[in-house]
Formats: sequence, C-alpha cells, structure tokens
Amino acid sequence: MCGISGCVVQGDGRSPPTDLVAIVDAQNRRGPDSTGYASLAVGAGRTLWLAHNRLSIIDLTSSANQPMTSHHERYSLVFNGAIYNYVELREQLLASGYSFTTQSDTEVLLAALITWGEAALPRLFGMFTFAFYDALANRLILARDRFGVKPLYYRQDGNDIWFASTPGAIAGNAGLDPNLEYVGRGIRLKYYEDEGGIAPFAGICAMPPGHCALIDLGTPSAISPQPYYDLGAAWRLARADFGQVDRLMLRSELLDRLRNATMIRLRADVPIGISLSSGVDSTTIAVLCAEAGALPLGFCFGDPEDDASEAPAVRRFAAQLGQKVRYIPQATGQTAKRLFWRTLRAQGAPFPHTSQIAQYAIFEDARAHGVFAHR
Repeated sequence: MCGISGCVVQGDGRSPPTDLVAIVDAQNRRGPDSTGYASLAVGAGRTLWLAHNRLSIIDLTSSANQPMTSHHERYSLVFNGAIYNYVELREQLLASGYSFTTQSDTEVLLAALITWGEAALPRLFGMFTFAFYDALANRLILARDRFGVKPLYYRQDGNDIWFASTPGAIAGNAGLDPNLEYVGRGIRLKYYEDEGGIAPFAGICAMPPGHCALIDLGTPSAISPQPYYDLGAAWRLARADFGQVDRLMLRSELLDRLRNATMIRLRADVPIGISLSSGVDSTTIAVLCAEAGALPLGFCFGDPEDDASEAPAVRRFAAQLGQKVRYIPQATGQTAKRLFWRTLRAQGAPFPHTSQIAQYAIFEDARAHGVFAHR
C-alpha cells in the first residue's frame, strides 16, 4: 500500500542519487501505479530527496500523486497507508478555511500537518508512515502509526540520512550485514520485532510504533524518536471514563465503535475485499459490512472440502450471510516452495509463522482479481 523513501545527502538536487533510485525500484511492488521524486535544498550544499511509489486507493487521479507539496511550496509530504477518518478531518479543516484541490486522504494529511503540526498525530485514525518537511523551519518529521502497522526504517551515516518503507534496499546500498540479534530473537521467541527500534540489518533502525522524530536539518544531530501515543495512558483514561458505566451501555458503545471502525475502512475508490477466516474478528467485520449493505468479496486460504483447514467453517458462515468467497488452495511441493520464496522476498526479512505465507497467497489472488483486500 505505497512505499516511501528519501535521503538527506550532499548534492545539488538535479538528479536523484543512484542509491535512492535503487530503493525506489526495489519498492515498486508496494506502489506500481506511479513513481515520484522531489528535491529540496536544506543548506550547506545538502539536499533532501523525497520519493514515492503509489498504490492508488483513494482519488485515483494524478493530482493525488506524491510527493505532494503545498501550493506555496513551503511543505512537502510522502505518505504510506490510509487515514481512515480523512473525511471527518477534511470537514474540520474546511470549516477552518482550508481549501482542497483533490479528494485524497494524502492532501488531508498534508493540511492537518500544516494546520496542527505534530499535534495532528493523535487526531489520525489509520495505518501510516510519513515524511513531512517544513522548508521555513528546515525540519523533517518522520512518523509511524500508533501500533506500527506500516513499516518505516532509517539509517544515519554521519550527516547523511536514509529512510524507506523496506530495510533491504537501504542495507543493500550500504553493504550492511544481517542483524544477528534480530535473527536470534525470532528463533528463540517466535517473533522478530517489538515496540523498540530493532531492524533486520545492523546499522538500520525501525521507527517504533506510536513514535515520531523531529529532525532539524540545519543543525544535524542523532535521530531521536519520541512517543506521541501511549497505549497504557489511553487505557487508563478510558477506564476512568467507563468505570461507572453499566454493562449494557458498554456493550452498546463497543458495538458503535466497531461499526464506525469498520465503515471508515471501507472508504476506497477501488474494489475491496475481506481476508476471511473462521475467527471472531474477520467474521464480525463481515457481519457488520452485511448489516450496512456493503459486503465485500471474501478470500479464504484453504479447501472448503478439507476439514483440516478453516475453509469448511468459512463456507458455512458465508452461506448464512450470503457472502461470495474465493478459496485459495493450500500449496504443496514445488508450488509451496515457490510461494515461500515469494513471501520472503515480499517481507524482506524472516517471519515466524506460516500464516504470513497464507496471507501472501490470499493477497496475490486478490490482486489477480482486481481487489484490494482489507485485513
């Protein structure tokens, strides 16, 4: 769902650095619909490059391509992901006098950052990473969504800065070795990443979930991500608010929030689908979509005649709901081997469970049928 990248390096900004072009090329699978570059002088003979690989989901016109720059060229943005509440934020910004030229969530994010600065971050409901540059302040903001759904990696080499949605291209350009702590953790604990900055390659950091880094490009210093969201604090606040509410009201509030969270995720200008298992989460989403009369096509990994998979339960559920489902058969032999290697190349790092392979097979099938699959 798009790929962002960029760098701060010595140069005149006339043509993108070869290493940045290599990163953009490597991330093409994340956003094959358009590619864009922007160069911005940041002083002392240095240039900030912003680059983008776009997967068009909202506002399919070229006006919504990135990098996106404000009309007076002070602010520039590259963004990966989706701001699900962009309609509500757009209404707030229109009421304050902001004028829009596209229907994209990208322009809403740009306007929100222009209007509220980093204070916009707690207002965003979505999965995202972005790089936002203010030319007047000569400041770059790198940020990642609350729970780290979208990836963002960076490397600092002296005064040079590199960042991207995937770590492999950065590492390849710099000749970096795998991070053995990262690999060892995955082998021992069956998970690789946590809420910190660990990354698959030595010398690269991951932006932690719910963090942003404010980088003064006029006085280079070490990148220091700071939290803008604290799940524990949010839970304590919610607990205080709901502590005196009876159970029936809590159930009603939960259902309202689930409905709203589901509906705003259906906003798209392309067909969307549901990655459907027999679990509570995806079936709940399907029921809420059906209630709203917007039931997307389902995609399920497994054979509906094989009781060893989830597919028979999905078939029974879909029959009751009247939902159409595509079943992706489990791969075996050489087909499974090829699927594993395709998944590994897409991940760009080791993964602990075969569920990633199943999800990759689902998304391959969804793409082949012109569908963007929510999960």
